[in-house]
Amino acid sequence: MKNLKNCVLSILVTITIMTFCNCAQAKGKFIELDFVQDQLGDPIAFSEHEIFFPGGGYNHKIKQYDTARIYDVNIKKLTDTGAVMNVPRVSYGSIKYDDNHILIVGGACVTPNSIGSSSCDNVAEIYNIKDNKFIRIPNTNLSYQSPKMALLQNGKIFLLSGVQFEIFDPTTKKFSVLAEKGKYINYLHQYMYTRHQYASSNFFELNKDEILIFGLLSGYPTYNSFKMEIFNQITKKSTNISVDYQKLRYPHIGTPIQIDDGSILFIGAGKEKKDVIKFDPKTKEFTYYNRLSKSLCGLSICLTKDLILFLRGGLSNPDYIRGTMLVRAVYDHKKNKIYDWKKARAKELNHCSLLKLNMNTVVVSTYKEKLLLYKY
Repeated sequence: MKNLKNCVLSILVTITIMTFCNCAQAKGKFIELDFVQDQLGDPIAFSEHEIFFPGGGYNHKIKQYDTARIYDVNIKKLTDTGAVMNVPRVSYGSIKYDDNHILIVGGACVTPNSIGSSSCDNVAEIYNIKDNKFIRIPNTNLSYQSPKMALLQNGKIFLLSGVQFEIFDPTTKKFSVLAEKGKYINYLHQYMYTRHQYASSNFFELNKDEILIFGLLSGYPTYNSFKMEIFNQITKKSTNISVDYQKLRYPHIGTPIQIDDGSILFIGAGKEKKDVIKFDPKTKEFTYYNRLSKSLCGLSICLTKDLILFLRGGLSNPDYIRGTMLVRAVYDHKKNKIYDWKKARAKELNHCSLLKLNMNTVVVSTYKEKLLLYKY
């Protein structure tokens, strides 16, 4: 009996140690998934443990890969849904706006004879999860390549790409341009709906009526190349926000993150990339928030309400040097502390993006390379 108890105790201790070791190994680690992303297209958070790939990826061996697939990170299994996009493409925008629908907008066509064609840049369709079917809907009014998209408080979807934006109504399945037609840009062959001619832009929803749009202007960066505006959905007009360049300290404006009180932190501003500047949308004022112990810049995503993950590296990053190192850091903006500053091997992180899957997993998406999971 004593030997049996000792044996059971030994087994329990072993299981505990193994569990602890597995958790320790998974925490703060980059985990390579066992397939290549260019076969699958751009990922979408399908559930807390599943990644959805609408398809559209281009594989040189089989020419085209347009079938939607789902990868379960828990069981490490890739499942073919059998559903095929009406118009296979890459560089599209996508968002899951309710439990049963995913909107896919714009992008570049991928066919054997037309890789990267812009003829798909206004195509829109919806994936119905319950019916496992892609459904074509009326095209967007504007053209999009990898647009930024967000579900607004009113249940509609806001789309932004560079200098143009519009809204999608899930009820009517139609797109509408919110602003009055602006200046026509000849070399881009498109209208500018923002107040400024952004080369790259982003946005935050401030409240049910107002959307903050900001970004860097087209052309070579200058001292005053960063601009901001607030677009009112009711009046359909934008108000210019005066930027305090002394506080932002060009040439680096930092990485914008919206925090609980609605304010926006620009993390890694200044020449040394060590300043944290706070912008209050209510008062329209900039104030110093904190000074970092180390430089921070690059892609970012909120892990919790206080912690922010930063990833740096890749061909599309301004700080690109070799394109083979991925630098990560976790920043606590309330404690003003940087944790987990490490480097990890990664190949050609071109067009890298971040996608939060669940409370402790972030998908690191790269172009024509394997996907990574960051477990924290």
